[in-house]
Amino acid sequence: MKRSLYLVLAAAVLLVSGCGNREEHGGGHGHGAGSVSVTKWTNRAELFMEYKPLVVNTDTSFAVHITDLQGFKAVTEGTLTLVFKGSQGEQVFKVNAPATPGIFRPVAKLSHAGKYQLTVVYSGPFEDTYEIGDVEVYPDLKSIPQAPEEERNEISFLKEQQWKGGFNVEEAQEKELFEIIHAQGQIRAPLKQAEKLISPATGRLVEASSGFPLLGSAVSKDQIVAEIQAEGSDKIIPVRSPISGVVSVVHAAPGASVGEGRPLLDIIDTDRVWVEARVYEPDISRLNQTISAVVEVPDTSTAIESSRLVSIGGALDTVSRTTPVVFELENQQGALKIGVNTRVNIRIRRCGIGTVVPVSAIIDEDGKTVAYVQTSGEAFERRDVKLCIREGNLVQVVDGIKPGERVVTEGAYSLRLMSVSSQIPAHGHAH
Repeated sequence: MKRSLYLVLAAAVLLVSGCGNREEHGGGHGHGAGSVSVTKWTNRAELFMEYKPLVVNTDTSFAVHITDLQGFKAVTEGTLTLVFKGSQGEQVFKVNAPATPGIFRPVAKLSHAGKYQLTVVYSGPFEDTYEIGDVEVYPDLKSIPQAPEEERNEISFLKEQQWKGGFNVEEAQEKELFEIIHAQGQIRAPLKQAEKLISPATGRLVEASSGFPLLGSAVSKDQIVAEIQAEGSDKIIPVRSPISGVVSVVHAAPGASVGEGRPLLDIIDTDRVWVEARVYEPDISRLNQTISAVVEVPDTSTAIESSRLVSIGGALDTVSRTTPVVFELENQQGALKIGVNTRVNIRIRRCGIGTVVPVSAIIDEDGKTVAYVQTSGEAFERRDVKLCIREGNLVQVVDGIKPGERVVTEGAYSLRLMSVSSQIPAHGHAH
């Protein structure tokens, strides 16, 4: 009971504070009957615009709120232009600065009734254009249709309150997430017979002009890696690598006498390598759901995915309490070196492609999992949601939010306080 009372009182403080801000910038937001509101988003900013229905040859004040989504803050400078295009030509109305931070108040007076195409252009630290679409200019007040009253279960949260800080909204994306087991791994050569480079004749091993390959050196197919000076003659026989790969064993050094058929080098094909990940005991039982692995390339921001599971160890290392899990993967441009340690993210479960939001958008309210969705510039809905998989700082939502909707990722608690404001007696301020 005390907690509920606290929530109500806190909401009252927020509500009164917000209405105070509304009065300070004069003229209100135009939330009265018959007002028009428009919300548009670009990659950089949000436009929230309110105005009364347009009447020919009548001054109409617009309240245009511009939010810079980089930091979710009000813009403090710039110009704003309204461009009306109709059958009688184009009319332009411009203001050179916001009346208060974030809010531009251009006044439009249209000379002809009818339909216009409205475009809003903001120019400041960044440039943005918002295509509003058709707007109607009425011949007189009597011609304005009466909008039906709508019952909407929305929470009002003014731009001035949002701009105070500690608030942010992000767009829900469509993506596939996986449940992940994080493990340390090591790049290994596949367990298969290395290609042996064999001496083609009996004689003395001679270094090639490009040098003699050392252990770990990369060689190309048909590359001359050494020469044999045939025994009893001056004949020089080139020794070519049978494959591209890495030298794993050196059997003989330049100057040595070698017989025909003697191994000179072992070469491993590293176009495909193995990564052996060590999975700790608590996660071993989940490995039967393994889908793929993502191997991080050391000292870079790139990663290589593999869906080729080679093996899951059948025994537990009693010292490290881990078991090995081996994947084969393409060694793109030789980025993975044999023997290096790397991080392996083993994907074990998925829900398919679906709606994905930041984890911070999901909150617990009295045992229910909920999120707050922005339906317009100053209106929000509380949604019950069902979750599937979390991966990093993202979570997949299987019910309650659709891709493209905008969810509150910071400041949801303030909205919760506002949602209980209906329990507070009216404070007498006309919106």
